[in-house]
Amino acid sequence: MTQRLGNPSLIEIGFPRPRTGLDDVLSLGASPFLMANITRRSVDLPKAAIEALRRGDLIGAITAVRRERQIGFKEAKELVEAYVASQPALKKKMEKVVADAQRKFIRWMIGFAIVAAGIALVVAWKISTSQG
Repeated sequence: MTQRLGNPSLIEIGFPRPRTGLDDVLSLGASPFLMANITRRSVDLPKAAIEALRRGDLIGAITAVRRERQIGFKEAKELVEAYVASQPALKKKMEKVVADAQRKFIRWMIGFAIVAAGIALVVAWKISTSQG
């Protein structure tokens, strides 16, 4: 058992873990197809998570779900993804946010590569002029 600073959680003390309706279905061995349909119909997220999703902040939504429901990252991520999948407009917005982030990353990488190539050319030119 690891030692932590601060107050222990209810689970560490011995209280049962808070259950969602999906946990009961999972414990019965439901198929992934059945789980996908149940999840689409019955996922209710905290208001803070829904607001974070409307801003395009997926990580913030997962954090809000973890904090309010006291569940692990994987479970919170699955709940948030199920909620996004059940909301077509929100799903489209999240896809756009991800695409924009990818474009920004690619632009930064291209800029970095250009600057690195320029520095390499200057260094190579300095070396070649100092030898001759």
